[in-house]
Amino acid sequence: MKSNSQISDQEELHKLGLKLKDLRMAKGFTDLNKFAQENNLDCSQYRKYEEGTADITISMLFYVLNIFNLSMNDFFNEDIPNKDEPFGR
Repeated sequence: MKSNSQISDQEELHKLGLKLKDLRMAKGFTDLNKFAQENNLDCSQYRKYEEGTADITISMLFYVLNIFNLSMNDFFNEDIPNKDEPFGR
């Protein structure tokens, strides 16, 4: 049986993954494979991050946010803009 904190952690991973996916889509990358290839990411692992089924390391999150020109503060405190709006900074 899972504890409440484990369930909460899974829910938070899922939310983080959805936010990463929204960022990618807002940047105009509808094809995850193309996005991963162009940004030197392992496609299958990145897919798991977006699905919220794999833990993402802080260093990988920094790497991905750098692709989107976002700081950690921007990522955790701002809504994702639509594809026509500029990202943070």
